[in-house]
Amino acid sequence: MDYPTVRGPLPAGVKLDENVYVTMRDGVKIALDIYRPEADGRYPAILGMAPYIKEIQQQPPSLSHNIEAGATYFFVPKGYVHVIAQVRGTGFSQGQWSLYDIKEQQDGYDLVEWIAQQPWCDGNVGMIGDSYFAMIQYLVAAQQPPHLKCIVPCDGATDIYRDFCYQGGLFNSRFMDMWLVDTIFQCLWPGPVEGRLPPANLFLNFGENPDDGPYYWERSGWTKLDKIKVPVLSIVPQRGILHCRGQLDGYAQIKAPKKLIVAPQTGFWSHLRYLTNKALNQQMLRWFDYWLKGINTGIMDEPEVAILDSVTPNLLESSLNGMVLYALAISLIFFSRYLLVINSLL
Repeated sequence: MDYPTVRGPLPAGVKLDENVYVTMRDGVKIALDIYRPEADGRYPAILGMAPYIKEIQQQPPSLSHNIEAGATYFFVPKGYVHVIAQVRGTGFSQGQWSLYDIKEQQDGYDLVEWIAQQPWCDGNVGMIGDSYFAMIQYLVAAQQPPHLKCIVPCDGATDIYRDFCYQGGLFNSRFMDMWLVDTIFQCLWPGPVEGRLPPANLFLNFGENPDDGPYYWERSGWTKLDKIKVPVLSIVPQRGILHCRGQLDGYAQIKAPKKLIVAPQTGFWSHLRYLTNKALNQQMLRWFDYWLKGINTGIMDEPEVAILDSVTPNLLESSLNGMVLYALAISLIFFSRYLLVINSLL
């Protein structure tokens, strides 16, 4: 069934291939929007995956917190293809959505390999995105698709049980009553779609699994971080109530080449900074240019950890020794284990 959709205007220098279907290993078809430079050619690609409506991703980010796929307007004119996938069982994609399950992880592998073979791609693929778009990156990277060369998770927790569902052992109803209901509606948008099933009953699944165990281990990055072989640029907004603890804790477990940016606290609207802050996107561009284009941007010669605060206008690395920064970050990682308890007392 065809549905009329309303999209935001395309950024300058960008063309769109919309609702391109890609068949997964089990026959399910996943819907993609592919944003390419106007000039024909072969470019590296960056992939974002989430259940959020892909058609809204070029709207002003103040419209919805679900606009988190990455700054298309920034990266595509600089010689990248930005691929936005709506995961299985959501929007125009077939199958059933079941929150980061193994099928969704395998879909990420299949999408990376499909992208690498397209005539507009030079075979180098990275991943991008905030929140859900970030958390899936660990899981796809752990699948080790051969053409995935780097990832850039921003605000991406690694522990579905402790960070997402049962903070402090208590069901995170304040978040789930809002986020999960909203996401289910996005699964059902825009109406009946051939081959798309109703989403899994996640409220029931969470209720049947009140303790940490295999259900959450399958869906959590922390159980698979040792399998990540590609370089990781981890961007962590301070004191995020969902992501900060698990992302900092997970960073220490990653053995691949890596860098950490600890960004100032922004609260609920962190995705606005992620999409619009030129300096932050420039740093991500340097990472992609280094690992996807082979350009020596100097990023790997800089200290591993950069910590920003809400007052100092520049990275603290300009005035602190890199080892001091690393020690500060390790302290943050250690104390992040107690962050939820501390926050509850404030």
